[in-house]
Amino acid sequence: MLAAFGIAAQAVNPAVLTTGFGLSLSILAMYLTINNPCACMDSLTGLNDKQYLLRRMNELTDAHKAFHIITVYAYQLDHMNKVSGVQSGDEFLRRAAEHMQEIAGRNVFRVTGKRFLLLTFSLREYEACLTSLRQVFHTQPDDAQAAPSPVILCGVVGAEKLGTGGLVLDYAEYLESLAARSGGTEVIQNDRKNRDSFYYNKQVEQFLHRAIDEDLFEVYYQPVYSLHQQRFVTLEALSRLRHPTLGWISPDIFIRLAEKNRLISQITELQLRRVCRFLRENPALRASIANVKINLSPLDLIHSDGGSHLIRILDEYGLPYSCFQFEITETVATEYSASLTRVAESFQAAGIGLCLDDFGSGYANLNTVMQLPFSVIKLDRSLLFHICTDKNAALFYQSIVSAFCRLGYRIIAEGVETQEEMELLRSWNVDMIQGYYFSRPLPPGDLLRLLTEEAVEQM
Repeated sequence: MLAAFGIAAQAVNPAVLTTGFGLSLSILAMYLTINNPCACMDSLTGLNDKQYLLRRMNELTDAHKAFHIITVYAYQLDHMNKVSGVQSGDEFLRRAAEHMQEIAGRNVFRVTGKRFLLLTFSLREYEACLTSLRQVFHTQPDDAQAAPSPVILCGVVGAEKLGTGGLVLDYAEYLESLAARSGGTEVIQNDRKNRDSFYYNKQVEQFLHRAIDEDLFEVYYQPVYSLHQQRFVTLEALSRLRHPTLGWISPDIFIRLAEKNRLISQITELQLRRVCRFLRENPALRASIANVKINLSPLDLIHSDGGSHLIRILDEYGLPYSCFQFEITETVATEYSASLTRVAESFQAAGIGLCLDDFGSGYANLNTVMQLPFSVIKLDRSLLFHICTDKNAALFYQSIVSAFCRLGYRIIAEGVETQEEMELLRSWNVDMIQGYYFSRPLPPGDLLRLLTEEAVEQM
């Protein structure tokens, strides 16, 4: 526009000579727009943002210059906003930014809402910044000049070796995920083991897209044993994935990565279809068990069409809804109670059972859980620890079982590995047992052979 104005002015009055001036102003404006740090500035803290940081790191990498980073992750910010209000959280972020600017000057960036990054260019500077940050975020909250919240400090030495700026940030986020989050400020730094693990996760992440496109997932089944009926009465369907070179991938890894990349709903659909085909092809199995349990992710539940979409898949195969029971973890039941209630009611109306999974592995709002139409509660393996050696642990477990039974829930004890554990649970009137003591997760063929052998023994 500046150049066009200069050309037009000179065309009207050739004596003015504004074409060159207009072009010069245009070049200057473009330069300032592209290189002006203020164009990529966070409005709350006044720090440069992620876009500017990525450009800066890529320039350093291309120039083969060494640099080290420290990220500051305010993992308790959401809790702070709930307890003290959003204004309190914003004030914390502003004060934290001021402290970090005092430490690293203009080499501080706000990467996301909860995450800051400090860029350093020598090991001495890196160590000095890390030490100062430890002091800042260990200051007592009654100090008016403090940044009163614990954080996760993540340090990456030789960050330029990772390649692009985006990969550097992914690695820092991965390291943060390894921190215990015990309620205090935590420090975690890169080492060879963490770096190798990160690259492993990236390989799995890249493979997930192909695995979904080609339906490379498998479904294994772990049967649940009834002590009263003395036979297997239900199954849990579990997703498994084999990489062509990495071998079997832990479900904890590929499910977490699938949820992070919002691919989990596609995996759930693939798994549900495999289970439907398996049940349709084996009517005798379908008649011998109560149902098959299938785990659902938060993303399966909070999607506006999630419940009806899963029901439509069942309709495609013409199987009774009672053949299925969806498992929902206690954390999901608590955190997503509002949107979950609507989906849970649609499942209940269709006749699909709901099981509360992993009770005792995290936290639960029992009032919320009891408002949802669960019929079965699965107690996590973590609650079984020491029940055979610690009387207090045994009394605690027994009291939970007793309370749920009085409320009308059926109980599944998950993770039973020894006969001693099984006999103790039997004495507490726990009927259904799932664990390695009876069977590991099995591929479909092995499962059918196990159930056939069991039927022959009972004849």
